[in-house]
Amino acid sequence: MEIFNKHKIPIELVTNGINLSKEKIEIMNSYHVVGYSLSIEGSNNETHDFIRGEGTFKKVISSILNLKKFSNAFQVDVEVIYRKHNMMQIEEIVKLLSDLGVTSVKFARLKPWDWGQQLSNIVPNKEEIKKVNEKIWNIEGKYKGIKIMGDVPKSIENQKVPGCNINVGFEIQPDGNVLPCRIFEQRVDDKIILGNIKSQDIFEIWNSEKAKRIRSYSKRLSKKFLCTKCEFARFCSTSYCIAENFLTFGKFIPSEEDLNKCKI
Repeated sequence: MEIFNKHKIPIELVTNGINLSKEKIEIMNSYHVVGYSLSIEGSNNETHDFIRGEGTFKKVISSILNLKKFSNAFQVDVEVIYRKHNMMQIEEIVKLLSDLGVTSVKFARLKPWDWGQQLSNIVPNKEEIKKVNEKIWNIEGKYKGIKIMGDVPKSIENQKVPGCNINVGFEIQPDGNVLPCRIFEQRVDDKIILGNIKSQDIFEIWNSEKAKRIRSYSKRLSKKFLCTKCEFARFCSTSYCIAENFLTFGKFIPSEEDLNKCKI
């Protein structure tokens, strides 16, 4: 953070929000942190703490209040992972965050990999994913001062915009390994490790043939709409995310045979 601040690189801090005290926030102010992204899993103690642990809901709310009072950052965002156990609280969560002065909230579905495998009984099905996003579209603009986003664009014309993060940056892990994006960290192997900044120049990694090839998959996928006959196609990331395809099928762009085996 000291290095980023020295070079005037904007910093956004992604945190679980468990313990953002006044003292810690003032340290972040000295690094000119421009934004914070926190996680909330429900509109009350019971729902949130079911996932994050007993007492964490009150701590996150306290951290948000501290940020609004002591931080110089111009944005405080929240991400919510929706599941069967909290999907009925969508509007209650938005109202809570709006009242707290949060600038935006992003809802993303629980995925059936990594720790999501342990929560398979509350992974939403396709009808529930559709219902959640339609609920989000219906309350957009209802609460002032907060931007509300689902994991599917409201306008189908915006769905194929090639805005994949791997075209503008990448993920650097604590051990120095470089991945195309953070989604790939759910399954790290040689197929997606682009290099390591401890032994390689960062521009060398970005301009490597492997990195260029993986970026090309994203550009190819943005021009090809898969599963056109599936009623769930609009709500499925298979059509636009090479990382989720890699985690689901082991390939950046699935074959017709892979798609025919899809269980969603």
